[in-house]
Amino acid sequence: MSNRLYKKNEQLIAATMNEETVMMDVMSGKYYSLGVTGGAIWNILEKPVKLEEIVEALLKEYAIDRENCTAQVKEFLESAIEKEIIICIKMWGAMMDKPITLSIIVPVYNVEKY
Repeated sequence: MSNRLYKKNEQLIAATMNEETVMMDVMSGKYYSLGVTGGAIWNILEKPVKLEEIVEALLKEYAIDRENCTAQVKEFLESAIEKEIIICIKMWGAMMDKPITLSIIVPVYNVEKY
């Protein structure tokens, strides 16, 4: 998973209620509760981050060992990606440390109305 970045699905509406992060997918009408720890991960995903960055941030906040934290974060990410709460961006090759944007050049043609 180290060649991947994770980020929020910005299409969801999220709020904190009683220390838990809850959200709604307006398009599907589905409601989700991330709980306290899931909400902490959600807050870390303000910008695209690697799994290791999520784990490091959680280790500073919670009394948990790295191995268990990593396993639980992986499980959460897999579930959240499946539900389209979180988006996974795959990177490759020598550019793995830097996210890249691909641009596609599309030719523009003059179209006349008849």
